[in-house]
Amino acid sequence: MARGGGEVGLLEEIAANAVAASGVQLVDGWLLRAWPEAPFRRSNAVLPIRCDPGSLDERLVLVEEFYRRHGLPVRYQISPAVEPADLDAVLAARGYFVEAPVLVQVARAADVAARTRRDAPRRAASSRRRRATRPGSNSTPRRRTTRGSARASRPTAGCCAA
Repeated sequence: MARGGGEVGLLEEIAANAVAASGVQLVDGWLLRAWPEAPFRRSNAVLPIRCDPGSLDERLVLVEEFYRRHGLPVRYQISPAVEPADLDAVLAARGYFVEAPVLVQVARAADVAARTRRDAPRRAASSRRRRATRPGSNSTPRRRTTRGSARASRPTAGCCAA
């Protein structure tokens, strides 16, 4: 499906294929997905990462009819890969709003594995320090004292230590 959109478009397409909707319709290059039983927004949203030529207004009407038939709110999955590029502004002008901002982070598996190995000794030492702290304290280590090595003194009323 990805024609444009680069890596972001490819990631959007991979994610769409990972959780398939029970009802899908292709409208001028946009993927309309409906799965009313699913708790995931992306399974019930338009994926507009490809745009065939045609009237945008007509396409928006078809999208609204599709989701009305399925008894679902109309949602668009907006990303830098959307087509047309000004779709977010067009939808805002029609009264749509951002319902749930999403941050997608990616990294090469080799980089994650290398960093995990490099940080492992530091995390293990941090874990040992946490086990040695008093319950309810932030980071104060528990100190054991032997009898007689630590004494508390109280000043007596009317008397000062010289």
